[in-house]
Amino acid sequence: MVLALGVFRPSFPIPSKQSQNKFGSTSAIIFWNHRNPAISVAPGCSFGLIFVTIDIAPIFRPYLDEAIARFSYLHPDVEIATTEEGVALSNSDTGLIAEFRYTLYRQKIHRETDTLRRAVIERLLR
Repeated sequence: MVLALGVFRPSFPIPSKQSQNKFGSTSAIIFWNHRNPAISVAPGCSFGLIFVTIDIAPIFRPYLDEAIARFSYLHPDVEIATTEEGVALSNSDTGLIAEFRYTLYRQKIHRETDTLRRAVIERLLR
């Protein structure tokens, strides 16, 4: 179910279709895509939080798991869920969204330059 509401920046849970979640309470999770402001409801998820979805380009997907791990320990209060298009963050703060994208980009660069770094360090330690 997708409701087009125009520009909408929710910062609180919105009641919607109710269903039983894994914790035994009734709640729903709300997805809000910042590029296409709309709300879609995915019932049966935990806590009824609002998640901001971030589309991730296919070129960055191989680095997504490592970026999520790094971002998770830097921001333990933010929940992250993977979606078909990318990720969903439980916080709509634009600074956190930018920081997640930066973390993903850094992870891509880190992995791509790993062999070069190892070669330089090996050469220096001879």
